[in-house]
Amino acid sequence: METEFFKKLSSDLTNLLENGEDYNVAIEVGQMPNSQIFKAHSIILNSRCSYFREKLTKASYDENNVKKICIPNIPAKAFEIIIKYIYGSIVSFDKIYASAIFDLLSLASEFGFEDLINIAQSQLIENHASWIRRNFAKVSKICFEFDNFKILQEFYNNIVAKHPSTVFDSKDFENFSEKSLISFLKLDNLQMDEGKIWDQVIKWGIAQNPDLDSNPGQWSNANFTTLKNTLKNCLPHIRYFQIAGKDIIEKLYPYQQIIEPNLWKDLMTKFIAPEKAITSTIFDDFENESLNDVIEICPHLKDAVKIPKLKKNLKNGSTNLMDAQCRKCISQDEGVQETLNSEEEEVLPQMWLCLACGKLHCSRYDKKHAIQHFEENGSHSIIMKLDATETWCYSCDKVVITSYGKNQVINQARNFILKVLKSGSFENNDIRSKLG
Repeated sequence: METEFFKKLSSDLTNLLENGEDYNVAIEVGQMPNSQIFKAHSIILNSRCSYFREKLTKASYDENNVKKICIPNIPAKAFEIIIKYIYGSIVSFDKIYASAIFDLLSLASEFGFEDLINIAQSQLIENHASWIRRNFAKVSKICFEFDNFKILQEFYNNIVAKHPSTVFDSKDFENFSEKSLISFLKLDNLQMDEGKIWDQVIKWGIAQNPDLDSNPGQWSNANFTTLKNTLKNCLPHIRYFQIAGKDIIEKLYPYQQIIEPNLWKDLMTKFIAPEKAITSTIFDDFENESLNDVIEICPHLKDAVKIPKLKKNLKNGSTNLMDAQCRKCISQDEGVQETLNSEEEEVLPQMWLCLACGKLHCSRYDKKHAIQHFEENGSHSIIMKLDATETWCYSCDKVVITSYGKNQVINQARNFILKVLKSGSFENNDIRSKLG
């Protein structure tokens, strides 16, 4: 039988830190006049923190048999929380301001404390959400720079999806990092007009290059190249085929030079001869590198894309794209009308079509029925957004891109779905919103 005495051990080690008895490491933190020296013990630092393990290896003992470590770029108050966590594995979040918890996040990442990172994120969200909103750009810049800040990233994405003005109309919009902007652009449920998204992305790109004139009519070829290079990671995530024809001419045409030629041709084709199939994808090669080298063949196409069955179900009415409702929401009496009347949901759920069976389900940002369908039917891993602009593989956990002969069965499915959609009636605005 094992008996745990963690609280007593934690208390004893914390007392050891506070009284500094038999210390052999002096850690100077911060800058004068606010610097502070913490007395610590190499055996504890070595065993608890890889960051200090490396620092101690490089440090030498002085005449008093003490190793000195200087960390001038860390605030003393934030480090005090970290060192107490190292010794006692305790953090009193109820006694810490939101700004200090935010500083703690970066430190925890630098020191490699994954459990502390997750707890600090949750504390910020649960107890300091209003502070996050007041410092939206500042927090965003940090949280999207670190891959292990997933909890905060999901929190941000959920807010931006339903309230995009929080970012795109913010006075700090131009200060958002590229990584955070890309994360927002990739949201499949971003409730914002695509033409306005284009405007804001262009605005952000120009702001990163102060020498660019606000009027593209005054630009040289070199100016367009500069903007194209700045936005090369953002432009592939624009849903070009959701942009209205008027906006294509008024908003995109002045910046035609930054748009890949084949994509521009397909945009024109869509409005001049909509019955013709398009070849471009949402993700395009803006640097003229070999896109064929970076596009991967999805290994799940054979089992997850069944064109004959898809056509059969769409033709015989088993799946009604015009109705555009999630099969599971209907079976659970959670249909469109409930969603429309719900205070929590401000927009209709977006629909995704399973390419194995042709069933419609709502996205992971609504009631998660599309991913539940995949979990119940493992081979049904590939879904297409109902407007046919995006395809996702749950097994690969990534977008399926078609180009240069790769993943072409997706184009077959896309062209058939578009044909079905074009043959129906789009007078109903509710249907339009679910497709958008």
